[in-house]
Amino acid sequence: VEDHNLVLEDTTNTISLFNIKDNTIEIDGNILKTDNLKEGIYEFNFSKGNSNNPTLFYLSDYSQNLLKRANLDKKTIKLTINVQKTNLEVTKIDQDTKTTTPQGEATFEGTTFTLYDENKNKIEEYPVENNKIILNNLDYGTYYLKETKAGIGYNRKEEEYEIILSKEKPTLSLEIENEVIKKTIIIEKKYGTENSLEKEKDIYFTITNREGEIIKTIFTNEEGITKTTLPYGEYTVKQINTTEGYERIEPFTIEVNKNEEEIIELRDWEIPVPNTYIEEKPNYLSLILYLIYIILL
Repeated sequence: VEDHNLVLEDTTNTISLFNIKDNTIEIDGNILKTDNLKEGIYEFNFSKGNSNNPTLFYLSDYSQNLLKRANLDKKTIKLTINVQKTNLEVTKIDQDTKTTTPQGEATFEGTTFTLYDENKNKIEEYPVENNKIILNNLDYGTYYLKETKAGIGYNRKEEEYEIILSKEKPTLSLEIENEVIKKTIIIEKKYGTENSLEKEKDIYFTITNREGEIIKTIFTNEEGITKTTLPYGEYTVKQINTTEGYERIEPFTIEVNKNEEEIIELRDWEIPVPNTYIEEKPNYLSLILYLIYIILL
């Protein structure tokens, strides 16, 4: 069944000998066609011959008597069709959150699945739209489904899925998880001078996404270390506080585009004490006036 249309071929070439009083069916030679069938059970009756013709008897004193028997050779065929729609629905979800909402700047759009027959021959490729692929009216049988391209920011799922559609189970729903690309960052925070550095605890940072939204706040522990994992995307890290008398680092950007771990060493340097010494300059005008006074004397 495709698009609710049904085409049957009579390999015995006898269907054309029958009549049918149903305008929803078209007979063309040994081909029977019907369309616009909804799901359900349909019965079509075909007939051959006519049992309504009466028996004729001719009796005459001057000619041969004749008898024509009624045509009782009526044959009927009842064709029962069960229209059953098959449906395969595949939904993409995030492996961590178990939802259809992607993490970070990742997306399920661009994901492509390939469908194979029972002999692993390729049938067709199907792109994911709105986190799903929906395949209707596949024939009963065994299929194999494989993700051949992952969405942006996600790792491709390597697993191959066996799909079995049958009269007993014509519909199948499947959720396939994808793991988002991640980066783990470890910040090691210290403060002091070039010759003397100490671990800086209780320092906190905000992490914002590309839209400027704060998605995380992280704090350094007793060892001056904080650790977090970020999904695919671009982020800005900003130091909020610092040890008194020490500078804060400038905000910096982190790009997450592959699975990795990165150690980031940050240093708060001591704020230089300003030089408050004022060098006394000689008063040249006073000196000149004094010299003139001496000469005049």
